[in-house]
Amino acid sequence: MPGRREMVRSGAGARILLVGGVMCVGLLILVGKLYYEQIVRHEFWLAKINNGTDVTVRIPALRGEIRERNGMTLAGNRPSYAIEFYLADMVRSYRDANGKVPTVEYAGVVRNMKKILREPDIVQILNETVVPRLEQFGLAEDYNSEQLQRHFRNHSEVPYVYRQALDFSTLAKLAESGVRVPGVEVARRPVRQYPFGALAAHLLGYVGAVKHLDQQKDIDDFTFYDPDLEGKTQVERTCDKWLRGPRAPACCTATPNA
Repeated sequence: MPGRREMVRSGAGARILLVGGVMCVGLLILVGKLYYEQIVRHEFWLAKINNGTDVTVRIPALRGEIRERNGMTLAGNRPSYAIEFYLADMVRSYRDANGKVPTVEYAGVVRNMKKILREPDIVQILNETVVPRLEQFGLAEDYNSEQLQRHFRNHSEVPYVYRQALDFSTLAKLAESGVRVPGVEVARRPVRQYPFGALAAHLLGYVGAVKHLDQQKDIDDFTFYDPDLEGKTQVERTCDKWLRGPRAPACCTATPNA
């Protein structure tokens, strides 16, 4: 049946043309959208990129243990807890709740020229929203307001250590109270521990903060550098490069400016 075959062929051809037409229209829409976002809205997306900050933070590695030949630990690590403030989160929370944040002026430098700049008054924000909440549970203590301001100005993406080396009773109180304050976190940090106290201290030695921070090989690889402890004397010093272990991983974040 020649006539019927021709009708089937013409119908299949029409469907192919229809599908091809739909694909072409979809491709044109996609190309048009790409042109609109990349060319027409170029300035908008460029501003979005400029409003972000890429931060790399070096996290100290867990220091290796020193053991005697039978496996008994002579120098190890114990957990230590600290209350940390994420200041940028506090500013954003205050702005969401009140619509705006209090500001303070300070003398800064822009393009090698002195200029009066403004920034969120992190001290007032802290005193109004965070400290009263901590006082309710007996967790508040005095802090250096000038140091806090400098930290916020220069390292706002890095947590500010408010209290450290918390004892068990304070940690238990914090856990029981269920304090939920934006920007307040409990961090766990390792601290060097010698199970036998002063026994063999003349052989084991001790650790301390890095003396020449600017001489660390990887210091230029991070925005904020939190160094490992270094051995000061005896075994801790002699075996320092092995006890430090491999370089700790970096924590990378992208957050909008406060």
